[in-house]
Amino acid sequence: MAKYDPQSYRIYLRNSIASGNNQHILVEGKDDKYLIERLWQDFSASNSPNTINQIVVDSAENLIKGDEPSQFCNNREKVEFIANSIYGQSYADDFVGFVDRELHKFYWDCDVNSELQDLIESHEVIQRLVLSRGHSIENYIFDFAILYEVLQYLSTTPYANQAIELFKETFQSALRIACSIGLAATKAQVLSETSSTIDYNFIEINSAKEVIFKLDDWTQKIDRRVNSETKKQDIKLYYSMYNEQVSKASISLIRWICHGHIGYDLLGALYERCVIDVCPSTRDKNKELSGISWVAKKKLFYSFINSWVKKSVQNQCEYPMAIFELLRVAS
Repeated sequence: MAKYDPQSYRIYLRNSIASGNNQHILVEGKDDKYLIERLWQDFSASNSPNTINQIVVDSAENLIKGDEPSQFCNNREKVEFIANSIYGQSYADDFVGFVDRELHKFYWDCDVNSELQDLIESHEVIQRLVLSRGHSIENYIFDFAILYEVLQYLSTTPYANQAIELFKETFQSALRIACSIGLAATKAQVLSETSSTIDYNFIEINSAKEVIFKLDDWTQKIDRRVNSETKKQDIKLYYSMYNEQVSKASISLIRWICHGHIGYDLLGALYERCVIDVCPSTRDKNKELSGISWVAKKKLFYSFINSWVKKSVQNQCEYPMAIFELLRVAS
């Protein structure tokens, strides 16, 4: 696929929009592209079956490069730059950018704010830019009804029913832990070092169906990735501080402020732990783990997205309707 610098991408947009009925949505990466394309397909079939609009979803990951190597730090900056630079142009009404909200307009800094808050509680629209409802696109699937449908269908273990029931009972507890980990890692500036470090060995489920996170064991795992001794201490300190704030916040707020990748990884580890705990034979535990379709991480994620899309077009959950409203294909 062709690479465009900002100027040539704007020319591409202008020509594509002028040549017919094309409209464009620019997203950060391939997962966002899949999500928005699938959402548009189902939304248009249900709400705008006679539309003549051709909506093209572009990925900044594939399409945009900076004039200089250091011009953009990440794909989000690319989308924001393009959205800002075409605002007010004659073709701007047929373009929308969609980016992860991350921690934008959340009160989350424990050194400044005594409690967690969401200052928006919706999808924020900034001119031709729409921000996701929560931290990132993973947060859309942090709903047990969405997860249940997919787990029930894909789980191959004969203990699936018991495991999913235990998963349901521990889901909120696990999501709160994931939120504390993500905020602590962000505050301690070790977020990149925590990538793909969470697995079921760091999780226990007690008799009260509460999730216990083995913080010391986990921090030992990330020790070799974190060079600063101060940061190693900070992650434990901040985890404790955020645990207190997270315990007082509503589960709705926790769902949206939780770091998307960390939340997804921890929920995956939780389901594996549930299978292990309900399996009656110690000898069979590894066999049952090997049969969990969760290990096909990307395929499973897209299955969750498909479930979310189905519920979205039936108005059963939140989704970025603002994108379609800005493109005038929804009212």
